[in-house]
Amino acid sequence: MANQKEVMSPMARPEVLKLEEKKIKAIEEFAAETKSVREYKRAQAVLYKARGMSLEQIAQLLGVDWSTAQRYLARYKKYGVASFKDRPRLGRKPKLSEEGREKLLTVALKSPRLFGFLKNNWSLGMLRLYLKKETGIDISEVHIWRLLNKHKIVYKRPKLVAPGKGGKRAKKVGNYKRVARALLKKG
Repeated sequence: MANQKEVMSPMARPEVLKLEEKKIKAIEEFAAETKSVREYKRAQAVLYKARGMSLEQIAQLLGVDWSTAQRYLARYKKYGVASFKDRPRLGRKPKLSEEGREKLLTVALKSPRLFGFLKNNWSLGMLRLYLKKETGIDISEVHIWRLLNKHKIVYKRPKLVAPGKGGKRAKKVGNYKRVARALLKKG
């Protein structure tokens, strides 16, 4: 096994990747425009190899294994600049369509009273109920929170503050909470 690694070692083949100036410019432009770290590393690996660096040096600079750097170069030789792009990843299709997301965001910015709720502020549970009623899709409250948070919509539960200072205020708040719980239990 040790002999095999020595044969495949990146230091054994310090070949230079010969690229035209036009291709180097295209790779540099791609690296400058991309927002993906993985895509940037792939482009940099090819540029480093064109400058005559070994796979071991490239791997060390990019923080990857030398075999990964070798794979980046092999993909570039086969597919060109298109090899830098991430391939689509498989995954579960979203339950909520783009139209449903837009509807959720629009509704979240309006008063719940406009939609038949007897509250002044939305809660994640209420948004979930509304979405299920309107679209028939049931998604979790955590997912609704993620969608809202992604679009910088943040809800904070209003805190009950009674006028006054000290113990009287705390007593009033406690009494209100007890009465509110009792009213909720009754219906």
